Amino acid sequence: MPSANKGLTTLKTCLIIAIVIVIGGVGWLWYRATQDSIRQVSSFEECAAAGYPIQESDPRRCHGPDGHSFTEDKTAKKDQKKYRREDRDDSPATEDQHPGGDREQTVEYTSSGGDPVRMRRPHKNSVVSSPLTIKGEVKGRWAFEGDFPVELTDGRGEVIARTPARLQGDHRTENLVPFQATVKYPQQGRSGQGQLILRKSNPSGQPERDDALKLPIRFSP
Repeated sequence: MPSANKGLTTLKTCLIIAIVIVIGGVGWLWYRATQDSIRQVSSFEECAAAGYPIQESDPRRCHGPDGHSFTEDKTAKKDQKKYRREDRDDSPATEDQHPGGDREQTVEYTSSGGDPVRMRRPHKNSVVSSPLTIKGEVKGRWAFEGDFPVELTDGRGEVIARTPARLQGDHRTENLVPFQATVKYPQQGRSGQGQLILRKSNPSGQPERDDALKLPIRFSP
């Protein structure tokens, strides 16, 4: 009997040790998972995506793990909605098909000389019709005495229309200034393809001072 009792005691001891090891392992795994979650959450968006509670304040706050909280950046969201960078999508734009329409979105392009040019209408591959309204923003120094030339070319590269774009602000600044122009052009039939060219004013005539933005467009039948 003493041997049987001793064997039972040893078995109990082994079971207790095994249970402690299992509980310790589970606890360690839980701790590591919690720490990984804490490291991965570093913004309001990540906190919300992870399913943590959101306080409906203004601005909203997300209460993440380990007592951390993250405030929603509403300014960044507004900037993302206001501007979008030019991408590689060559599909026709639709917001400019109807002159006078109110669906205008600002798209930022880069000129051949490296200057930012923001266009409200038309955009790359927009389908346009005459008269064409052109709106956007360029640096003030693009204009000479308040305006700069705009051209339309057909599919063969021939100029079919020219007009000055007028700045709606100071032309002596390096900042972006709104501009607008309206141009009429002859019917293009079935050719379809063309370009809108914004040219920096260059009264000096020196080639190194030239700059331009060329956008492919499509003429409506």
